[in-house]
Amino acid sequence: MFKKLSTAICLSLVISVMLSLSIFDAKCNNIKNNVLRLHIIANSDSQYDQEIKAKVRNRLVSENLFDSCDNYNQAVSMAENKLDDIKELVLNELKNNNCNLPVKVEIKPSYFDTRVYDKTTLPAGEYNALKITIGKGEGRNWWCVMFPSLCLPTVSKKDEIKDVVNENTADITKNSLKYKPAFKVIEWYEQIKSKF
Repeated sequence: MFKKLSTAICLSLVISVMLSLSIFDAKCNNIKNNVLRLHIIANSDSQYDQEIKAKVRNRLVSENLFDSCDNYNQAVSMAENKLDDIKELVLNELKNNNCNLPVKVEIKPSYFDTRVYDKTTLPAGEYNALKITIGKGEGRNWWCVMFPSLCLPTVSKKDEIKDVVNENTADITKNSLKYKPAFKVIEWYEQIKSKF
């Protein structure tokens, strides 16, 4: 009798944890489906190439490319329509810094670890990203969030994460300590998933 009871209790705990993680994962997916990331990969890890990457980053962030967008779909659509303009902007920045490396600009799903931006935590997983590869793309990379504009030092009210995800989901982006174990489990899960 005791063995059956302890088995039932263990099974109930496992089901409860799995259900809780499933709900958390659904909230994380809501975030991933409403955020456009920026991913810049340097030519190499040399100081010069890393400085060039930083200048490209500063130029892109200063352009406020998605200020007129009200939602994720508008941001992705605008990015897709402006890929050539964005590439030209990056090439001009390289030229201004006496660099003539080739550049590849694309919208591409990319894996990101759990990341904290000021007071906002984004869970690990695959996000659509405006991906910019400079030269061979063999150097350290840099990433942030283009929509909403979490790259910027000052974020306008309309660019807060709570404005692009549902109310239940916004809580997990603002209370990272409360969800730290769940973020870790999701990160492990996403890393395993991304390998397959």
